[in-house]
Amino acid sequence: MTKESKRVNAIVDMRLYDEVMKLGFSISGAIIMGLEKLIEPPKKEKEIRPMESIAPEVLTAKDSLIQSLEVHTIDLNKRIESLEEQLKVKENGYYERIEDMKEQLKSKDENQLSRITDLKEEITLLCDQLKEKNSQIKNLTTITESQVKSYKMIEAPGAKRPW
Repeated sequence: MTKESKRVNAIVDMRLYDEVMKLGFSISGAIIMGLEKLIEPPKKEKEIRPMESIAPEVLTAKDSLIQSLEVHTIDLNKRIESLEEQLKVKENGYYERIEDMKEQLKSKDENQLSRITDLKEEITLLCDQLKEKNSQIKNLTTITESQVKSYKMIEAPGAKRPW
């Protein structure tokens, strides 16, 4: 121990301690190796180079996936356009149907208005007929009353004969 050293106390998990002992290292040796590994600079081989370290299969799969997604996106856009066209056709059909129904309703309203006018005229005619009949009934009642008076007058001058 020619080097200057420092005594270190460490609490180590039993599982880790057993593994180090099985490998044949002393605890001091294992701690020294761990500390050296911790401060050693990273090797060039282990440097992270994102595009170069990725396996070619992954890149191929990524490109294939991107292409399939683009094709799927195009298909979906075409489907959306097709559905929009169908929706416009249906919408126009509904608008035409609404207009037809408005026309039918308008003609029904005109027919009903015409029918109402006809019924008003019929009611007016019936009312006039009722007035005429009431007048005739009044005349007949007057005539009948006068006839009854004349019959009484005929009977009044002569007394009834006793039988």
